[in-house]
Amino acid sequence: MSAQLSSDATTERFLPWFVRDQQWARAGLPLAIVLGCVGPILRRTLGPSGFLIFLHLPVYMLHQFEEHAHGAFKAYISRLLPRARGVTDINLCVVNIGVWGINLSALYLARLNRLSLSLIAPYLAVVNGALHLIPAMRERRYNPGLLTGALLLLPFGGITLKRVARASRATRRDHLFGLGGAIFVHLLTIVAILFIGKKK
Repeated sequence: MSAQLSSDATTERFLPWFVRDQQWARAGLPLAIVLGCVGPILRRTLGPSGFLIFLHLPVYMLHQFEEHAHGAFKAYISRLLPRARGVTDINLCVVNIGVWGINLSALYLARLNRLSLSLIAPYLAVVNGALHLIPAMRERRYNPGLLTGALLLLPFGGITLKRVARASRATRRDHLFGLGGAIFVHLLTIVAILFIGKKK
């Protein structure tokens, strides 16, 4: 009984710490490094296409570190969209860890011989990278996540799209599913920022 109470107390202490001040994004940096180091060992098992899908998880974590680790995105979105001033740390945490789940699901799809369905991972990267690069070019100024969006997400997502689409013989429908899913995820993120996190 005491062990159970101790476990519950530990969980209660850990979760607020993990969510507060984007600690999850800071934790993602060493996790991305570990995954990147483990990746080459898994390459033969995953195959070339599966390996590329796998790498989207640590690449996205690196992007999230730049974007969120120091609260830069939260401050940026509050200035850009006054209605988003009520966005919470837990809101940002849930939305972004959801992306980990999507990339992990794409990896499982690749392993289950549903490689064409895993295109949502590179499309997610390309759409996100474009959403950073286009405003930066228009406004001629930095936004949180721009560097990794332009230097990692866009080129790596593009390479993965080309190679995985060729390996899976993806149809136009497969591409529409991947692109549509990526756009839908970002629309959900915008709704979450504008409304779910809004102060009552």
